[in-house]
Amino acid sequence: MSITGWPMSSRGFLFDDMPTISFWTAAPVFIVGMPRSGTSLLVRLMRKYLNINFGSESQFIVSYFKRLHKFGNLSDPRNMDRLIRKVVRERCFARWRRQYGFSIDPDLLKQNIKEPNFRSLLDAIYGQFARYAGRQRWGDKYPPHCLDMPVLETLYPEAQYVHIIRDGRDVALSLQKVNFGPKNFLQIAFCWQHYITTAQKFGDTVPQTRYHEIRYENLLQDPVGVMSDLARFVQIEKGFQEVVSRIRKQIHGDLETNNILKWKTGLTQTQIQMFEKGGGDLLQSLGYGVHAWDGRGPSCMEKTVSYFHNIYCCCRNSQYLRNQFSHFRTVLRRL
Repeated sequence: MSITGWPMSSRGFLFDDMPTISFWTAAPVFIVGMPRSGTSLLVRLMRKYLNINFGSESQFIVSYFKRLHKFGNLSDPRNMDRLIRKVVRERCFARWRRQYGFSIDPDLLKQNIKEPNFRSLLDAIYGQFARYAGRQRWGDKYPPHCLDMPVLETLYPEAQYVHIIRDGRDVALSLQKVNFGPKNFLQIAFCWQHYITTAQKFGDTVPQTRYHEIRYENLLQDPVGVMSDLARFVQIEKGFQEVVSRIRKQIHGDLETNNILKWKTGLTQTQIQMFEKGGGDLLQSLGYGVHAWDGRGPSCMEKTVSYFHNIYCCCRNSQYLRNQFSHFRTVLRRL
């Protein structure tokens, strides 16, 4: 199956010089990875150079899939309408409108639902957004999907997954600067390790044509090579050489190539040691090496103290609390 996208320039997040390309597949592309590992950067690059449409994080796919039984038989139009009304109230649609000028058209949405199931509803939503953007293929980025890839696989057994991995110590440093995610370095290490190993275990169960790993550091140091490999992975049928040529000419201006190894100067020796106690084995197996680890894991006391210290760090951040309250309200709306 060949899927074609067209270059567009009428909206701010599209590009005048995008070559006309086509794909061998229409499968959605899911970007996964630990938060602060470069998932947002990868979204921007894939949208710009590979002509695959992404919005900001959807955050609703897995939660609604797990609650579909509450909506009854979707063959009943009343149940499908109830599900649609709930879904279109999700925060991502307000962000898409704010960032890209896209507003979901409920009437058009209902017309494009081909079958009475959740996948068809997702196809209609993301398809409408992609057509608005002049693209025929779509993807979605949400870091916690690392932990729920089997759910995505149930919905889209043909989907492709791009897993981006970054040195966990740089992840830990970056997480100190944002109003979400864990703050204690041992807890960050546990989370980083859990996200990566869970995604990799899933990746072992699907063909290599559907699961692709990228190192954040390689993306910054060899962006042409990494993005060319990614262009092959998403199965560009027509226009591959034009895409690679455009990447070679422009991509260096889209990257902060020195945004690696900042943990060496940004973290204290104690912070490095604590992270490596929790994630040293994985750092070594991924080839990142360790700096201050003596090979011993954290004690029970260190695990307990880190857990409560993480809670304390989060609670003293007022914006973090506001974000959590907003998330809690979203969960309540889904009930």
